[in-house]
Amino acid sequence: MMFRFLLSRYLFSHDRRHRGRNIRILVGLVFSMLVLSTVLSVMDYMQKGRFEDLKRVRSFPVVIEGGEEMYEELKREFSSSAIIFPYRTGEGLIRSSSGTTPVEIRYIDEAYEGGISHSGDIEDGILLPVSLFFENERRGSIALSRLEKGNRIRSTVREREYTVDGIYRTALGHSFDDNMVFMSLDAAPEDAVYHLAFIPYAVNEEKLAELLRKRGCGRVVLWKEAEESLYGAMMLEKSVMTVLLSSLFLIVLVELHRDAVTFASARRKELGALYLMGIGRRRISLLFAAIGSLLALTGGLLGILLSAILLKALPHMMDGLFGAALHLDIISLATILILVVLLSTLLYQNAFRRTLERDAVDAAIREV
Repeated sequence: MMFRFLLSRYLFSHDRRHRGRNIRILVGLVFSMLVLSTVLSVMDYMQKGRFEDLKRVRSFPVVIEGGEEMYEELKREFSSSAIIFPYRTGEGLIRSSSGTTPVEIRYIDEAYEGGISHSGDIEDGILLPVSLFFENERRGSIALSRLEKGNRIRSTVREREYTVDGIYRTALGHSFDDNMVFMSLDAAPEDAVYHLAFIPYAVNEEKLAELLRKRGCGRVVLWKEAEESLYGAMMLEKSVMTVLLSSLFLIVLVELHRDAVTFASARRKELGALYLMGIGRRRISLLFAAIGSLLALTGGLLGILLSAILLKALPHMMDGLFGAALHLDIISLATILILVVLLSTLLYQNAFRRTLERDAVDAAIREV
């Protein structure tokens, strides 16, 4: 009972200066947590959206390199748990009105589920990205050079004029579209690399990859492995942003330590009185450590609460986030909050340590 009374007395002091400093510290903690949690939540949403686009358009959740002879068998076996479709890949050079552009050629059929929005169906021609179509002045044909099987040697580069069967776009935008064209799977040369893509809907992608590896299906690649460099870079970006935003707390913690030092100096007589009342150094130390931890915990929790409210409102305030489901990164925020509370506790305890030394207490007792 006495401990709670003293805690409320010193945490919500009647001293205007001390109370004002505590309020500034609380506001700083709330603001720091608000900025950190909001930025991390928006970044997490945008990164997850990018990852989903990569899985849907470019790399696919699980891909087997090769396995043409196993296609029908795998399709029957996994038809109830995943969408399966084949495609081949090759390289070529597009010669348009604006110059020559190196492109990747993806050979597909009607089973392809690669997230492309297109007008027109591929027959004997080519499906162009919108940008290349306009660079070619919207002509009905375009010149494409690619490796094809020759008469005397294994393969040779041949340039042919292909009909433009349609145009397409994807959610990845120019980073993917400008370097990719689509042709019919039947038009693929023999040495074009064969792939089997799996989009699981009734099984985890890691579990599916494990099943395929155990089955001996050759080289099985998860999308994270195919996009290893980009995935690693985006995770590093998030980590760096977390560290940078966490530095806001350093300013608040410095102010908190200054407040503790000033408060301890101003309360030397009261500390002596508490000691005379039979409250030992350990309990006095715990009391002021509790002040630091409670101050940090209150500010952090208020910041998280305000962040949750702001994240509900942001999709209605910003066009770029319209309809977005923003969520707090609970694990990261909890970790940071625990670290801030521990540091606040240690800083307050350290500030009162000298005052709790025997000579200082004795001097305070004499003053009393």
